[in-house]
Amino acid sequence: MQVPCIHNVFDFTSAVLYSFETQTTIGYGSRVIDSVCRVGVFTAMLQIYVGTLINILVTGLVFVKISRPKSRRQTIVFSRYAVVCRRNGQYQLLFRVGDMRTRSHLIGITCIYTVSRKNE
Repeated sequence: MQVPCIHNVFDFTSAVLYSFETQTTIGYGSRVIDSVCRVGVFTAMLQIYVGTLINILVTGLVFVKISRPKSRRQTIVFSRYAVVCRRNGQYQLLFRVGDMRTRSHLIGITCIYTVSRKNE
């Protein structure tokens, strides 16, 4: 008579319950791996490693989905033309930035380059 590797596993339902107990580490209760059966120990270790890898991947995918910025790229627009003007005695390169999702659309005017001329 062959000694079973896992005691008190008789059908598919008890095998699924044993697998669930192994994966969630909630304790075995009456289902136990026999320490003599190396195949059973290896299978349980393989299940734990694969299950942990799946948990890591799913957690990473959920985190990436949550932390991903909304599609702002499609709603932020820049002015077609830039303007060089004189403000406070300095020449400045200005352009406008707009958000198509808001009612006023204008976020602000941005100065990206300033040149001061002292000879004028």
